[in-house]
Amino acid sequence: MDKLKFYFFAFFVIIVLGWWFLNFAEGFLGNYYSGPVEHALNTVDLASLTTAQLKSYITQGYGTTLFSSLSAGYIQPWHNGVDIIANYGAAILSPDSGMVFMTGNQDNYCNGKGYGKFVVVNDASDGHALLYAHLSRISVAVGEKIKTRDTIGLVGKTGFATGTHLHFTVFEPGSVYIGSNNGCGPDPKGKDMNPLTYLDSIKK
Repeated sequence: MDKLKFYFFAFFVIIVLGWWFLNFAEGFLGNYYSGPVEHALNTVDLASLTTAQLKSYITQGYGTTLFSSLSAGYIQPWHNGVDIIANYGAAILSPDSGMVFMTGNQDNYCNGKGYGKFVVVNDASDGHALLYAHLSRISVAVGEKIKTRDTIGLVGKTGFATGTHLHFTVFEPGSVYIGSNNGCGPDPKGKDMNPLTYLDSIKK
């Protein structure tokens, strides 16, 4: 009986410590996803910034990251884009021309989770779909045609965001569709790719 009590107590301690660690990681790593960044963009001009320049503003990279692996806010340990640090209200400029495929605000369904306010644009050049998430304001409408450097929206902290930043995802041509996200309403889905690879390709 004493041994059973010990095992139960040990299990309880492990659960409590695990919960504390995940919350600690979410708060701490939320500010330092891939290392501290001492500056932030006043304008997110994806058409002008080189990959080398953009890397210095990325707080969480593409793929499996430490934050996505430890944070309870991720269903799977996979980050489908890059997080770019920018000041609240910074304008987000389109890297290419295209048409707005989808807009939404997942905070209307699951406040503090998901993408918050987001925009999806189909690239006119090659059919990639570009997702901009955690916005404070959406500046475009579905079906609207946009040109390179048009303002998509403003940087914010809506949805599951521990700090002000832009989440930028690129879906491969023809793969994007409107799905659902565990009670968070309409959700853009598709086969994601490294956004830096895409940005390099359109600047060649």
